[in-house]
Amino acid sequence: MNNHPTRANDHLLRKMWQTKGARFNAHQRLEGRHRRSIFATSLLSCYLVGISLYCSPSAPMAQI
Repeated sequence: MNNHPTRANDHLLRKMWQTKGARFNAHQRLEGRHRRSIFATSLLSCYLVGISLYCSPSAPMAQI
């Protein structure tokens, strides 16, 4: 039996490692994008809730 890797095997292994690395990099990039999106959505929601409470004529804070 020949246990020596062939060129086709070397090429396939190299492509597998490159794909694995690309997937890890994409995961990190998309995870950062997701966190920034959640932060922006939360910040905007808090802002809108605060504005609606401040501008509400029946809210006790508006009378201050």
